[in-house]
Amino acid sequence: QRTAHRITSPWKWRHLKSVIVPSVQSPPSMLKLHDFCNRAAFILLAQAVVTIDISVAYAMWGAIGIVGTAICGRLFFGQRIKPLGWFGIILILSAILLLNMA
Repeated sequence: QRTAHRITSPWKWRHLKSVIVPSVQSPPSMLKLHDFCNRAAFILLAQAVVTIDISVAYAMWGAIGIVGTAICGRLFFGQRIKPLGWFGIILILSAILLLNMA
């Protein structure tokens, strides 16, 4: 039986961090690369849930993908994030923090 999902060592987050990179970087226009990145992401997610509860790992994966996409849109394409959008980003990150602390 696993211990509590609260992880104190950053080393245990390595698989979850590596899940996020292929998820955010796989452009839908490149379908083969996208398929490969999705498969890699799920394999790495499977490794992450060995040490992190799936509720935390999957929520973080989704949230960081959403926030990362919004930030990349701002940085690389000059898309404007309205104040309500920034508030939403803060809410998403706060929810993940609360889920991890619960």
